[in-house]
Formats: sequence, C-alpha cells, structure tokens
Amino acid sequence: MRLNSKPTSYAISLTRRFGFKSTFFAFSSITNVILARILVLFVVVGVLEILALTS
Repeated sequence: MRLNSKPTSYAISLTRRFGFKSTFFAFSSITNVILARILVLFVVVGVLEILALTS
C-alpha cells in the first residue's frame, strides 16, 4: 500500500499544467490555511483547559 499516490500524481499533473511555482504557491497557501486553523484550535483548547483548571 503506497502512501498518498493519488495526491502526488495529481500534484505532478498540476505542475505540468501550470508550472512549478504557481502549483507550489497554491499548495503552500492551502497548507497555511490548514495550519492556521489547527493553531487556532490548539489555542482555543489550551485556553479552555487553563480556564477549567483554574476554576
């Protein structure tokens, strides 16, 4: 079982169609959005845990 063979092939086809830089920027922006959401989630959970511990 290969790990994410479909996403990588999709990425390769995208790079062939639009060029490496634009594809890289698109993927990096998507990952930045995901990372930002995860970070916000962790901060919210952390604040809630601190509030639960102090109360």
